[in-house]
Amino acid sequence: MLVIALFVLKASLFLVKHNLPIASANHDERLRVLVGTYGEGQWEKVASHFPDRSDVMCQQRWYKVLNPELVKGPWTKEEDEKVIELVKNMVLKKMDSDCKISGRWHNHLNPSIKKTAWTLEEERLICHFHEMWGNQWSKIAKELPGR
Repeated sequence: MLVIALFVLKASLFLVKHNLPIASANHDERLRVLVGTYGEGQWEKVASHFPDRSDVMCQQRWYKVLNPELVKGPWTKEEDEKVIELVKNMVLKKMDSDCKISGRWHNHLNPSIKKTAWTLEEERLICHFHEMWGNQWSKIAKELPGR
């Protein structure tokens, strides 16, 4: 609980330091009602009801926190199975590498990924390439297949 309290305090201090408004349950409820009234895409109208918020701030709060269609939490087994099926059907290879589905495959589901602890040889290679290329981690990663 202490860690959560410290995180909330740190986030609040950041908002105050940068002169940003702190969201409250009242603001969130008003935002929900206004989006229901005006619809998504009418962010200037929505923001006109909040003197301390811009249209962009309202839009981001809606899409990143309040939107009821937003799915958060761990991937389900069914979702993972769909990703694996997309890979088998070669659909995923055409997707943008920044896509969440593509990232789920490349970072978690791909069976060629090594999830064991680093070997001494891999650590030696990382140090060697870091001396050569500095913090060019994507370049270094290409030298470590499966990692």
